[in-house]
Amino acid sequence: MTSMKSIPLNLLTLYADLTQRVGIDTVPAASISRRTVGGQRRIYATFPGAVRRQVYLGTEGDELAEAKAAAHRRAADDARANRKTVTTLKRAGLSGPNAATGRVLAAIADAGLFDAGMVVIGTVAFQLYPNVIGFHLSSSALLTQDIDQSVLRFAAPRAVDGEPLEEILKRADPSFTALMSRDDKLPKKFRSTETKLEVDVVTTPGRSAQPVPLKALQCSAEPLPYMDYLISEAISVVALHGPGVHVQVPSPERFAVHKLIVSQLRPGRSPKRFKDLQQARELIEAMRVAEPDVIDGEIEAARARGTKWRKVIDVAMGYFAR
Repeated sequence: MTSMKSIPLNLLTLYADLTQRVGIDTVPAASISRRTVGGQRRIYATFPGAVRRQVYLGTEGDELAEAKAAAHRRAADDARANRKTVTTLKRAGLSGPNAATGRVLAAIADAGLFDAGMVVIGTVAFQLYPNVIGFHLSSSALLTQDIDQSVLRFAAPRAVDGEPLEEILKRADPSFTALMSRDDKLPKKFRSTETKLEVDVVTTPGRSAQPVPLKALQCSAEPLPYMDYLISEAISVVALHGPGVHVQVPSPERFAVHKLIVSQLRPGRSPKRFKDLQQARELIEAMRVAEPDVIDGEIEAARARGTKWRKVIDVAMGYFAR
């Protein structure tokens, strides 16, 4: 059995409090400035980000403009307090995304795409689970040199509303550009020339294996098997970046079972097969301590979906006894 270390209760309580505070403000945090233009004192709100935006709120003394400025200031005060909590948790050893990934997650959240059904999957999602299940996952440290650290994957519904994804990514990092293959009509990958971070977009399987156009986002998504199972019961968690970012990830029990399944779709000596099994094993073992009924119930429910499901899950679970 993998050696696991539980996260102290006081840190889990602090994290839980943070999840309750993040996103409660109805207006975004902004700094407020005032300057004289054409003889008028004007009020401006400046929003943080890789590309700072400044918005004119109105003239000084105007009741509505002053109310907006006050709301932005309150949100900024709340964000500062949350940022201190995030720093405390990270210094205590809780896991969070690296800076480049965190900026992308924040931009996606600010654009409302998580609310629209987009879900973070892959290694980045795995790194967010310790704070949810209450155990440090040792393979989180082992993955620091993994190639997947440079890839951020999002699963999107086939019908999702929003603005062009490339524009959203550029708010996190202006060097993001679309990567187009010869057959692409719309991009399904984006890459930062500054940080080398890649963003992939995938979706649920359908009748065709061809990329699915997401017209509102002006990109496409690659359909992958079992993706509908993975993301159908997504949960909201807070990524420890900045003042905290609410993101959608698969439930940890479905993530673990999905890893069992996809491990058997890879070549026998693929490093990714080992990584899939390692992540599945650690999540299953941790959840069997924290929530045994949840994880064992999910494994049995997945096995009951049919012979194919039962076979691949049983084969993958067999590796744990070796």
